[in-house]
Amino acid sequence: MIIIDDDAEGNYIEGCSAPKFDKASLHAGLVEIFVGKNSKMKYSSVENRSTNTYNLNTKRSIIEEHGYMEWVNGNL
Repeated sequence: MIIIDDDAEGNYIEGCSAPKFDKASLHAGLVEIFVGKNSKMKYSSVENRSTNTYNLNTKRSIIEEHGYMEWVNGNL
């Protein structure tokens, strides 16, 4: 959980990777972000998982008045 207060800015960069497994695997992640009034937030992630990994991520945000949220995701 990330909380950006009123009249503030935030930038978060996440990198995820996983080794190759012989069996199928699961990644179930959750990201929650609150962006206050007149605030900006940028969330960036780069994910490099094996081909037999099921990636079930939930990413959501609540944005107050005049707030701005930017999501940048890259999957290899």
